Amino acid sequence: MSGTNTKEIVGTYISEEKDFILKISECDYHTGIYKGTFYTKDSPLGEMTYDIQGQYTFSGSNRYPCMVGFSIALRPSGHWDYVFSDYWTGSRDEKGQILMSGARAYMEDNGLRETYSFDSIIFNLQ
Repeated sequence: MSGTNTKEIVGTYISEEKDFILKISECDYHTGIYKGTFYTKDSPLGEMTYDIQGQYTFSGSNRYPCMVGFSIALRPSGHWDYVFSDYWTGSRDEKGQILMSGARAYMEDNGLRETYSFDSIIFNLQ
């Protein structure tokens, strides 16, 4: 399977426990940038879906596996009472499965700080 078809990475990837959904809606093979959304079932702010712009890179001769990652930092507009950030990285195989690990941080302006890690989460292409 060649990595030259930019639609190969586009799709909806759901974690096995359905706690996370990565939806890649568009990508540009030349820049290695994709756009989409990420859903998390359980965060300090409850269920969330947010827009992402991530990166992907095919290995070797433009064939799978392919590195997939994104990072995001969110702060409410006009109110700076918290900051929420997610960092995820992993790889996608030729069958459409992504293996990712992530780190999350949450901080409130009152000094409350929380960190989380997610190890080896499997996402399957739907």
